[in-house]
Amino acid sequence: MHSITKRISVLFILIFSSHCLHHASVGGDPIGVLPLLNVAEAHSQQELPVRLIFDEASRLASEERLAKKTGDDSISPLVESYYSEAMLGHFQQSRYFFVEPGANVSVRVQTTVGSVSLAHQNPFFLLSILTLSIIPAIGASNGAISFILTDSENKTVLARYKYPVSHQYLAGILTPLASVVTPFLDRVDYSGDVRTDSIVDVVYDRFESDLRIQLATDEKLAARFFSTPAPAYAVMPVDIPGSAFEADKQEVRESLERALVRSGIQMVERARLRALLSELEYGQSGLTLDQGIRVGRHIQAQRLIFARVTKANGVPSENPDAARIAVKCVDVSSRRILWSESFDAGNRSGKQDADDRMDFLIRSMVSKLRTKGFI
Repeated sequence: MHSITKRISVLFILIFSSHCLHHASVGGDPIGVLPLLNVAEAHSQQELPVRLIFDEASRLASEERLAKKTGDDSISPLVESYYSEAMLGHFQQSRYFFVEPGANVSVRVQTTVGSVSLAHQNPFFLLSILTLSIIPAIGASNGAISFILTDSENKTVLARYKYPVSHQYLAGILTPLASVVTPFLDRVDYSGDVRTDSIVDVVYDRFESDLRIQLATDEKLAARFFSTPAPAYAVMPVDIPGSAFEADKQEVRESLERALVRSGIQMVERARLRALLSELEYGQSGLTLDQGIRVGRHIQAQRLIFARVTKANGVPSENPDAARIAVKCVDVSSRRILWSESFDAGNRSGKQDADDRMDFLIRSMVSKLRTKGFI
């Protein structure tokens, strides 16, 4: 009997989680009036250059903490809503900001998720089951998203904005009927699961409004929004220990280069780099730091990317399914390592083509580097 009840509950959970209507609000403003009231007084000068840094270090910790607290591992999609990539999209599409690697002001986005309550954990879940989900189940979450503005030149914090978030959602078979209004309301969102962009939508709107109001009266703060020429990058030949195939190394390097270009990074002209490597007889094998610095100075690159492909356990590998890419960025003038990271391919068995798998790994790696503010 218990097994049958559990199966029925799982079936209804699947039905509910496929039809969700979300609503999010920030700090006592459930309908989003404040940004509208403040528009007339807001700063309206030209676009402001910013560098974005997303703090995802707390994401896994939040998921583990809340899963342990609720006894339910299915809370991950709801937690992910607080880290939605839609936040990056808002900055990229904004009329007031443009994302620029050389921007003096960096905006660090920090997120905390305080509590989550999935629809099937609600006391009224049984009522939804008895009415075949005509009466929707209710879920909720609470958290906060902060924006920390830092002056890179002076190494000082310019401003902090913190927004407490209240989020509720209805899950049931009739919620699609309400989806017709969602295109007109930023804080209401219909989705096919418990993930939602409504949380970051309302937080971003409030942050943009508050910052523009402050800039209208704070000339010193406004003056810190400037950018310096972005450094030119060059990807050094990739090191794949044990590989005898120079063509493979070249393909990986070019794939990495394409991914960096797509992310907005300024790259040294590829033909110049290839010609110099040939002239210096370095070929396409991995270079030492000294060799890389020499190449960088010749082609006037300010940053060098070194990459090494191995298996996840450190053993040389050309198999993308088990690959790990270790990358580091070196400043040519100071020879200092600015950052270094390593990335595992994970399980991508759904992709049959090895080149596609490696390309996916590289694109994921570049996306994570950008999220961390490294590039």
